[in-house]
This record gives sequence, C-alpha cells and structure tokens, in this order.
Amino acid sequence: SADAAPPKRAPLAAAAAGEEGRVRGFIGTLAGTEFATSPLSNSRKGGLLGLAAATVALAPHTDPYLSVIVPPILHSFDDADSRVRYYA
Repeated sequence: SADAAPPKRAPLAAAAAGEEGRVRGFIGTLAGTEFATSPLSNSRKGGLLGLAAATVALAPHTDPYLSVIVPPILHSFDDADSRVRYYA
C-alpha cells in the first residue's frame, strides 16, 4: 500500500557481516600511513576519529578488528602533538 513505511535499514554491523574484507580494508586504511600513522598531525587526528567511529559503528562485532585498531591508538599516546594525544 502507499501508506506502508519504508523498510528499516540494517545497522552497519549487520550490513558489514557479509563484507568483512571491505571493512578490514577500510580500518586498515585508517590505521595505516595515510591517517593514524601519517607524518601530518591533522591526518593522525582524522585517523583516530575514524577508528573511533568505526569501532562504535561495528560494536559489538569489533573483536576481529582490534588487532588493527588498537596499536595506532596506543602509539598515539606518545605523539609529540598534544591534540593527537587528546584524540587517542
């Protein structure tokens, strides 16, 4: 009928269940040299924010990705830029 509500969209975690490779690639990009471990502090902050957002979006299905997510965050606690440390 014309009054029927549109179907609800699946949360990211449910949608990503069949696309683990793409999710792992996305997280790897955020954790890699383009973002979280970049020489540019603004890129590092963006990478950390992206990792945080991905972790929240994938919860409670983050376990397979923690080995990629956690190391750049821990490394950021020693960053020379106080703003990067804050985002870590």
